[in-house]
Amino acid sequence: YKTVDMGQTWNPLNSNGIDGFVHVIREDQIEPNLLFLGTEFGLRVSLDGGDSWIKWSHGVPPAPVRDLRVHPRDQDLVLGTHGRGAYVIDDIRPLREAAADSSLASEALRVLPMAPAQKYATAEAVGYRSVGHAMMFGEMRPYGALIDYWVGAEGVRRASIDILDVDETSMRTLSGSADPGVNRIVWNLRRGGADGREGQGSEVLAGTYTVRVTLGDAVSTGQITVVEDVREDIPLARRIAKLQAVERAQSMTTALSEAQQRLERAIRTVETVQESLTGREGGENLREEGAELQESLERMRARLFTGPPCQGICGRSRLPSNVVRRPLQTLGGSPDAPTANERLMLAQAEQALQGIIYEVNTVFDEEVSAYSRRLQEAGYSPFPEADPITIPLEQR
Repeated sequence: YKTVDMGQTWNPLNSNGIDGFVHVIREDQIEPNLLFLGTEFGLRVSLDGGDSWIKWSHGVPPAPVRDLRVHPRDQDLVLGTHGRGAYVIDDIRPLREAAADSSLASEALRVLPMAPAQKYATAEAVGYRSVGHAMMFGEMRPYGALIDYWVGAEGVRRASIDILDVDETSMRTLSGSADPGVNRIVWNLRRGGADGREGQGSEVLAGTYTVRVTLGDAVSTGQITVVEDVREDIPLARRIAKLQAVERAQSMTTALSEAQQRLERAIRTVETVQESLTGREGGENLREEGAELQESLERMRARLFTGPPCQGICGRSRLPSNVVRRPLQTLGGSPDAPTANERLMLAQAEQALQGIIYEVNTVFDEEVSAYSRRLQEAGYSPFPEADPITIPLEQR
C-alpha cells in the first residue's frame, strides 16, 4: 500500500471517494491485508491491503482519529480522537478473518474465530453512593464470550446459537441476529436455567466449548475457550464442588417455584369457579365448599411463601421458602468449595423444601382433589390432573 506522510491529504483510491486529512495508518500485526486509517472524518478500514476502503461507523463518530493501536493481547482496536475521547473496538478477529480469506463473502454462514472468554469477579463499582456524586465510566467490554459469525445473505430472520459441552450436549441456546455481514452475540458463560429461565443456570468451568450456529439449512461450528480468573488459585476439584452445590441449590429453588406456582394457580381457579357458580341453581353448596378451600390455600400460601399482609419489617426471612432460597444467595460469593456454613444451609434448605413439598402435595391430593370430584359431578372440570411435585436428588 502507499506510504502516507503524516499531515498530508491523501486519496488512497480515487474511485472510492476517500478524501481528507490523514493522521495515521496502521497495518495489523498479524494480517497484512488488514489496514486501519485514521482521518479527519473518522475511521476507514481496508480488507485488501489498501485497494479499497470501508468507512467504519459502528460506534465511532466522524471525528479526527489522531492515533490507533491494536492491543497485542486482547486484539482490540484502540482509537484516540481529537475532542471525542478514546474508543475501543472489541476484538478485531472477524476483520482479520475477512482480510485473510476473500472467499468469506461468498459463504452463507461461517462461525468466525473468537477471543478467549476471561472469567472474573468484580467488587462494588468505584464511586460515591449518592446519585449526585456518581462517577462517569465509559462502556466496558461485556462480560462473557463474544461469539461472531458471518451471514452471507438476507433470508432467515434469526440465527440459533447452541453452546455444546465436551460431550456435545447442548447446555445453552441463544437467539442471534442474522443480518448480512458479521454478527455478534454475547454469551454470559452460564448454562440454561433448570426452570427454563434464560441465562439463569450456573457458570461453566474453564475449558473449550463448541459453538454451533444454525441459520435455516446452514450450520457452522467453532470453538470458544473459557479461562478462569487467574487471581483465584483454586484446584479444579474444589471448583467442581462449588458448581455442584450451586446446581443443587438451583434445583431446589426450581422445585420451590413449581410448588408456589401450583398453589397460586389453584387459588385463582377456585376464585374463577366461585364467580361462575354465582346465581347458578344448586351451586350454593359448591360455593361454600370452594370458599373454605380458598381460605385454606391462602393460609398455606401465607405460611409457606408470602407471610401475612403487613408493612415494614415482618420477619419473612423465617419463612420456609426463604430458608430454601438462602443458599443460592450466598454460594456465589466465591468459586471455592462450599464452606461448612454453606453446607449446613443446603441441608436446612433441603429439609425445609421436603416439608413444603409434602404440604403442597397433601393439600392437592386431599382437599383439592375432593373439591375437584364434587365439581366434576356437577359438570365442571377446572383442575387439570398433575403429578405430585418431586424433590430433586442431591448429586453426589
